[in-house]
Parts: sequence; structure tokens; C-alpha cells
Amino acid sequence: MYVRIARFEGADPADIDSQAEALRADIRAVRDGAGPGGMPAEAHATLKQHVTRVTTAAARTEGVVVGLVFSDTAEGI
Repeated sequence: MYVRIARFEGADPADIDSQAEALRADIRAVRDGAGPGGMPAEAHATLKQHVTRVTTAAARTEGVVVGLVFSDTAEGI
């Protein structure tokens, strides 16, 4: 199992929940066979073929979001 961790600072605390829901909707759409939409084609292909799980955590008051992307292969992250 491979995991990529990314930390993002400076998020607007009021937008964190809506951005997380938009990410969940994008991931569901890819898993359901939708085309890339506004997502770059390479990111869409990687998500569809390699990513097994995406988890996010947020420190809302600090505007910090951490994303974890899981894959069975190094190429998937």
C-alpha cells in the first residue's frame, strides 16, 4: 500500500466543507464511469485506475486541510 500526503494551508474555513463535498462528488463520478469533466485527463485516468481511497482531514479554525491518497502501486499516487 502506498500513500501520498498533501497539506494545504490558507483554506477559507467557511469553504472547507463545500470543497470536501465537491471532491467527494468528483470521485464518485469517476468511479461511476463519468468522463473527466473539469479534471485534467491524466488525473482522471490515475484516479480511475490506481487510487483505492482518498481521505481528508481539516483543522477548520486554522484553514489547514490534509489529504491522503491511497494506492496499491507507486504509480497511482
